[in-house]
Amino acid sequence: MVKVQYLGWFSDLPHGRRGAARLRDSRDELTEQEANLAANYLDNGTCIAETTGAILHDELDPERPVIGPFRTLTDGIYIWPSDLPYYVRQYHVAVPAELLSAARHGLPPALSESEVDDVVDALLA
Repeated sequence: MVKVQYLGWFSDLPHGRRGAARLRDSRDELTEQEANLAANYLDNGTCIAETTGAILHDELDPERPVIGPFRTLTDGIYIWPSDLPYYVRQYHVAVPAELLSAARHGLPPALSESEVDDVVDALLA
């Protein structure tokens, strides 16, 4: 069975996971170049779930501009919410070294339907 790792589900976000790191404490960890590279990788993950009507906002900006619709993305190793690339690009939020290394080698792999099913099964297990 595939083992996936949660990434970017910060505990101080409405959709965050209890016990996860706080977004406010994860800023300014990447250089501008690293942030853009990682965000581009994250933007191109495979969507495994999408909501209709749930809109994400920038929770660090008092004016709360819209980021976009809520989706869950994966590269087959990590799963992340669709606002993570925004926070990485905007606030240089930390990502694992392994993901940054993968981003240096290109975009995430296109997952087959079977691989997506494996990720979803791992989440539901």
